[in-house]
Amino acid sequence: MMKRLAIPAGAVLIVAAILVAVYHQQRHAVGEGYDIKCVQPSEPSSAANSLSCEIHPSQNADQGKSKPQWWNVLIAWPSGITAWLLMLTLGAIVWQAWETRRAADAGAEASKAARASIRIQEAQYKQWVEIGGWKNWSRVRPEDIEAKLSLGFAVQNNTNFPLTLLQIKTSRAAQSSSGSFPKGILIAPKNAYDAFFAFDISPAELQLYRLDNLAVTLTTEIVIKDVLGNESEPQKFTRTITFGPNRCEVVSHPRHIQLAVKFTEPKPTDPN
Repeated sequence: MMKRLAIPAGAVLIVAAILVAVYHQQRHAVGEGYDIKCVQPSEPSSAANSLSCEIHPSQNADQGKSKPQWWNVLIAWPSGITAWLLMLTLGAIVWQAWETRRAADAGAEASKAARASIRIQEAQYKQWVEIGGWKNWSRVRPEDIEAKLSLGFAVQNNTNFPLTLLQIKTSRAAQSSSGSFPKGILIAPKNAYDAFFAFDISPAELQLYRLDNLAVTLTTEIVIKDVLGNESEPQKFTRTITFGPNRCEVVSHPRHIQLAVKFTEPKPTDPN
């Protein structure tokens, strides 16, 4: 607001300065009158034809004459034309500055609207992934006392645009794996990519596995590149899966799983 008022205020000040200058010039343009008074000496001894003259400022030189108004100089030649040219030039400068300011404001509003439109469009193209479809890919023989288990899952693209899969990193406690897949996999809209995680288990865990009651908690981090070419921050998923040879379920509450495992843990048999 202050920037918009600065231009008209400056113009008013300049016009006022011009008018004051014209008024001052007009007021002092009229010359002062003088009265000359000469007296011949009356003494006989004085030189012939000698006069004694005195000059006094005239007090009544302009009496009976109307002085011109100060604004008459604005229509006089050439000072009036010069004053008008100055004011017209000033008006043109003020108008141009005002229009420039309006154009700048309009440009700023257009830029703001364009950025808002871009944000809306980017929101429409926002992409993410989900994981699901857990499967037990393990192969354990009855005589095995140790085993390496494998769980498969699907990385799902539920958006309406294709995306590129850059990284899958799954971990369980101290064990982690980035998965064996080529980087830059393109996942079509409403489609999925099958990934897996392999990990070692202890003999006690193998016994729970055979009872279809082994619970493991896995953390998966996935990085994608969206359809606009932007690389996302890692999306983090934590899932607890209870599984065995005939079971593979995702359980929402890991605490309940631990209690179930403790409750169903087989008791040692008495050798006697």
